[in-house]
Amino acid sequence: SVKEPLKWVPMKLSKAIPSISNLNFNGNVSTSLTKKSLQYNFTLKTHIGEYWPFLPLDATIKVHGNPKQTNIETVFRNNEGGSINLDGVIDDKLDFDFSGEIANMSAMYGPQMMPMDMDIQSITKTGDNIDASIETREGSIVKAHVKTKDSLKVFFAANLAATEPWALDWVRGNVEIGRNPKIIGSFQNNKLRAYVKIDSIINAYHFKADSLRLQLVLDLGRGFIDFPKVMLYTPNEEFSITGDVDYHEPTLRTNWNLKQKNGGSASTTVHVGDSLLIWAEANHAELSTIPFSDIEISDQFKGSVTGSIAYN
Repeated sequence: SVKEPLKWVPMKLSKAIPSISNLNFNGNVSTSLTKKSLQYNFTLKTHIGEYWPFLPLDATIKVHGNPKQTNIETVFRNNEGGSINLDGVIDDKLDFDFSGEIANMSAMYGPQMMPMDMDIQSITKTGDNIDASIETREGSIVKAHVKTKDSLKVFFAANLAATEPWALDWVRGNVEIGRNPKIIGSFQNNKLRAYVKIDSIINAYHFKADSLRLQLVLDLGRGFIDFPKVMLYTPNEEFSITGDVDYHEPTLRTNWNLKQKNGGSASTTVHVGDSLLIWAEANHAELSTIPFSDIEISDQFKGSVTGSIAYN
């Protein structure tokens, strides 16, 4: 039993490594000279300090097997009833197959407390590739394929539940979706690329639509999100939208451009820094086809808007 095992490490460790204490290890090893075999069975128990997004955890790791194949059972528990269970097999080539679950755990992500509960259906490594499949508490299914050779490349696809807290809580109840959104994308060289398909938008900040098709590129290095193509379809209109969000400190700036199928257009820029700057311009933008979700516009109300406004 070792109370502070990290003090035994003969080098200075990064502060990013969580603290480990109360390390207990016991087990046995057996060999057979006639069968030329080696069997081992041991249990490791320890306490891991708080490390976002996890509270402090008590860990129990059970290992048994032989050099060709090792079976691993892991349980992590916090003092609020949360747990992580992960069981699997790893071979002598370091290929593995694990499954498990995260239960009764939540964490702060930005301003929101988000649930982390999920069924880890599989995490499998074969050679330089890793495949994973998970299902959240609300039924969202996410599948990922990871290539680790040369550089990290992640490809993913998700069928998200319309009631997924990860989507709804961030917008504070201002979005209601009728059907499950679908997302496909990739992550490479610090850039996330995604294509989002949403059908039946009942309400999104007082607007509605039959469907939305959206492409985005999130550049983590620059603190920049690009929306190169957004298509919004309603019964009476098609909106083509492009935009971007520059969120690196100390300012936030966003630009959006919208075009209607009849030729109308609008643009806006919002800059938040030491002061608030808002600029907007419309050019023959048709008003009657704006898809409000909770405002009824009379059939007699027709017209277009041309002009600009600036606030600083």
